[in-house]
Amino acid sequence: MKEKSHFGTLWASMWNRGYGAERRVFAALELLFFPLSLITVFILLPLQIVAKHLAVEIPNGYLLAFHILLSAAIGYITNYIALQMLFKPFERDGRHWLSICTLGYWKQGLVPKNKKSIGVEIGRQIETKLLPPEKLADEICSAVSNILSGRKITDDVRQLVAKLVDEHRCEINVFLLEKGEYLLDSMLEKYITRETVRDFLQKTVIPRLNTPNFREMAAEAVLAEVERHSAEITVLLQQEIRVMAKKYCEKMSGSMGLMALMGINPSSMVDKVLDSLDWDVVENRIKEKLHSEKTKQYADVMLSQMFKRVDLWLESTESDEGLVLLTTEIRNGLRKKGRVLLQENVPSLIDQMIGYEPFWKWLDEKLLPTMLPVLERMIREQGHEVVMGKLRLAERVSEAVDRQDTRQFYEMINTLAAQHLGAIQVLGYLLGGIIGALQLLA
Repeated sequence: MKEKSHFGTLWASMWNRGYGAERRVFAALELLFFPLSLITVFILLPLQIVAKHLAVEIPNGYLLAFHILLSAAIGYITNYIALQMLFKPFERDGRHWLSICTLGYWKQGLVPKNKKSIGVEIGRQIETKLLPPEKLADEICSAVSNILSGRKITDDVRQLVAKLVDEHRCEINVFLLEKGEYLLDSMLEKYITRETVRDFLQKTVIPRLNTPNFREMAAEAVLAEVERHSAEITVLLQQEIRVMAKKYCEKMSGSMGLMALMGINPSSMVDKVLDSLDWDVVENRIKEKLHSEKTKQYADVMLSQMFKRVDLWLESTESDEGLVLLTTEIRNGLRKKGRVLLQENVPSLIDQMIGYEPFWKWLDEKLLPTMLPVLERMIREQGHEVVMGKLRLAERVSEAVDRQDTRQFYEMINTLAAQHLGAIQVLGYLLGGIIGALQLLA
């Protein structure tokens, strides 16, 4: 990310209504003193040197003002450079203007250069003077022991759990949904396999389907569906008979030359014969045949043979590819239904668990009386060492400082103490000007 210029930062701070009046005032003063210092050192000072060498007469008033401005500019720029050298350059970079001005000596800012040792020292000071681990461990163990010794903590725990659930309901729902979906996927991968599907079809589905009662119902359903389309079947039958009869006439046209001599068209004769038939009677005959016991028996036999063929097909290797596709479809269907079920029930499940009175009664009357003495003894005997081992204040602080990005740390310091840093530079300018004035009086 491109770093904002010092002038841009001051301009934004001066017009930001969210900052305090003091910070905005110092930003405005810096906006005045910063360019004035640069103009004095890099423009007025070279002009003064040139004028002196050219023996140009300069008014005394201008010389007095220039002397004061130069002292003030030196004070401001000195403080500005000193503050910049605390952090910049952030990385070792010989192209930074501080490195160029110091002829390559100042390659990296004081803080980033010594960040690791600074973190170690801060951690040591916190651990030895501010938060001694031994005292912290004693106080934590004592507090936990006192809380547990009260025994009546069920209500507090319940209220705390309810509060945490209310505050983090969305995160809990997401967590439970993710875990539920993961368990669902794992269960489907483990239990819905090609082998289990084949076993289920062979041992459960097909035996239940291949029973007289089911075959009878299936046959009736199939025949009823065929009857429902009897009109279409009759039309198709008429069309097929017409086509077959005409093909037969074309095939036998040589032996029917006499009919041609008599001026009779066999194809036209077929149409007349078929059109003269009462096809409603044919449709009714089809329906009668569908309702006959012989047709039902035939359908029952066909269904029984079909189930046997399916069973034999499942035993063969030819079914592997089909079973893989069926297994995938079953998994996808169950996964979709399971996720919908989880999304509909997980949010209410949390509240049901919190409001489940038998659980809290068991916790208060059975679990806590058994666990509390053991927990108190473990905390007093082993808790001190455990807490000491987990705290590691000096190491944690050192690691945190070492991980801290120097740019982010600089932005944080600049945000929190901008008005004070600005005050240092403004006061440097004012003190430099005052010293310059006092030198003139001396």
